[in-house]
Amino acid sequence: ITIHDLLLRHQSQSAKASTKHPMVAWLKRIGYRIALWNALHQAKAILVPAQEVARDVIEHYPFTKTKIIVTGEGISRLTPHATRVIVPVSGPYIFYFGSAYPHKRLDLLLDMWSRLSAKHPELSLVIGGEQDVFMSRVMDETKRLNLPRVQFTGRLSDEDLATLLTNATAHVHPSSFEGFALPSLEALSLGCPTVVADIPVLRELLPEEGVFFFKNGDANDMMRAIEAVLA
Repeated sequence: ITIHDLLLRHQSQSAKASTKHPMVAWLKRIGYRIALWNALHQAKAILVPAQEVARDVIEHYPFTKTKIIVTGEGISRLTPHATRVIVPVSGPYIFYFGSAYPHKRLDLLLDMWSRLSAKHPELSLVIGGEQDVFMSRVMDETKRLNLPRVQFTGRLSDEDLATLLTNATAHVHPSSFEGFALPSLEALSLGCPTVVADIPVLRELLPEEGVFFFKNGDANDMMRAIEAVLA
């Protein structure tokens, strides 16, 4: 079995089940834990993508210690569009892509942007990802705060993603919990610097070059890191 992370053990609100009736959401959480425990017990080997995930699994399920193998993960070769231009802004922009689940901390990103946008009127914020109920909340909050120069792209193809990363000034990933560093590695593979929260798994997996860490949960420090990229 492969365990990418134990996100739902830590942050049960980062799931679409959390939008259901509280009783339904509770039953789904119980079902998840039972299914996971059974799978871990029956597995002959448990593959995890990082040492930090291995530590987390063993902490919650000590009987897995002798079964765990850290395998790492790979990224696909992303190729930008050869001629098609899909960049939704005319000037420089910072780019987030992924889900809008609570642990991704897009609330923190918007908080930071409310100040950065005033200091850098030439800069825009582009947010890519499925427009589900969580992304809709982020879009509503953007309107409520009247934030300038924020564009939502919706779901992206691999080619669209590569084109946006290739042209971005920086990729930003404020997530407070991850099992791997896939978005940042995809950004780096295309020469785009990445601004990330300083959490153990990202420290473990990301290189030094092109990576700008900020204090987890600190919007002011995120702005400092982005301004370091701009400088």
